[in-house]
Amino acid sequence: MLGIIGFGKMASAIALRLLEKRFFTPAEIIVFDCNPLRNKEAVHHQIKVASGIKELMDICDTCLLAVKPQDKEPVLNEISTTNKRRLIISLLAGVTTTYLEKRLGERPVIRVMPNLGIRVGAGITFFSPGRFAAPSDIKKALRIFQSLGDVFKIDEKRLNVITAISGSGPAYFFLLMEILSEFAIKYGVSKKIALKMVQKTALAASLLAEEEPFSALRAAVTSKGGTTEAAVKVLEKSGIRKIFYSALGAAVKRSQQLSRKG
Repeated sequence: MLGIIGFGKMASAIALRLLEKRFFTPAEIIVFDCNPLRNKEAVHHQIKVASGIKELMDICDTCLLAVKPQDKEPVLNEISTTNKRRLIISLLAGVTTTYLEKRLGERPVIRVMPNLGIRVGAGITFFSPGRFAAPSDIKKALRIFQSLGDVFKIDEKRLNVITAISGSGPAYFFLLMEILSEFAIKYGVSKKIALKMVQKTALAASLLAEEEPFSALRAAVTSKGGTTEAAVKVLEKSGIRKIFYSALGAAVKRSQQLSRKG
């Protein structure tokens, strides 16, 4: 039985994909969220909603902890009073396994960082087991997330960087897609065509990137004296690499701040 505490965008994406893959049935998932609307969404998908954290922890053998990091303390207080044999899989950005073990006692904890690609079967998840996670616990977590996409074990010290790139990364691409489509629409391309054009261009770039190095592909598109070269020169002159390094650094810093708070 899989318990899910917090049923926001990522947790619901995981649950719905697991149901779609028939890894779990609706009867094998139980959810609790403080927001009634999210509980209502779970019921809409025939997923059982617990009356509280204690009931959820009594029923499930594995718990996916997916609340916002800033909302974690009252949740951890309740979990700490429940059965220590339950496996806790934490999605809390920046919150270390050491902190969770300190707050929850000597129970198995595995920290994971999935991304939104899970929704479409193109997810990637990184995980770091805590001190008390047995091989059987790791195997259980792996089976869940391998059904959702690629999975890699990572040194927990690297998870802040992973969070900035993999966890937050889709938003950077979506922002670029917004800019490209807005530009096309501004200059007379219909919205329908603009959106489809940008979507297909992004998809093609992603698929091509599985075959050749990023730099080689960029060079192949950037013909000397051509339109792409003109655009790339402007981007490089504007300091795009420095801008992205600063942005990624800000995301890592925020993750570190969350780590210091937990």
